[in-house]
Amino acid sequence: MEHSTLAQRVARRRAADGTPLRPGGVTAAFEVHVRDCGLPVIRLHDTRHGACSLLLAGGIPIEIVQMILGHSSPEVTRKVYAHLIRKVAAVQVETATELLTKHRRRAQNLHANEEQRPVSGPLMRWARSRGSVRMT
Repeated sequence: MEHSTLAQRVARRRAADGTPLRPGGVTAAFEVHVRDCGLPVIRLHDTRHGACSLLLAGGIPIEIVQMILGHSSPEVTRKVYAHLIRKVAAVQVETATELLTKHRRRAQNLHANEEQRPVSGPLMRWARSRGSVRMT
């Protein structure tokens, strides 16, 4: 059996006169296509939510997701997908915390090493020559 894309299946259902597709026909073509691909059947509308979840998890700005989904404003997208946005935000906060902690440890190690090294250089030699700094 020759496999066809979902778009090809939907195009075959289109009326010859170019009238709009019937939603039931698109849904039926989607269900047949999903079964033929060996995937579990889900509602066509759930693919929209899945796509939005992937976009948000991938860090796509909410304004771009809003335009792709056709929502009237980013606020609508935020309300509908607030639970996903909270999860993404929590992961981003964890990542930022890890970065800050790593850099704080690095800075602490640098300061610890500085305290152990004797201070020298042209400025210190100049200060010692002026008697501003005592050698101990």
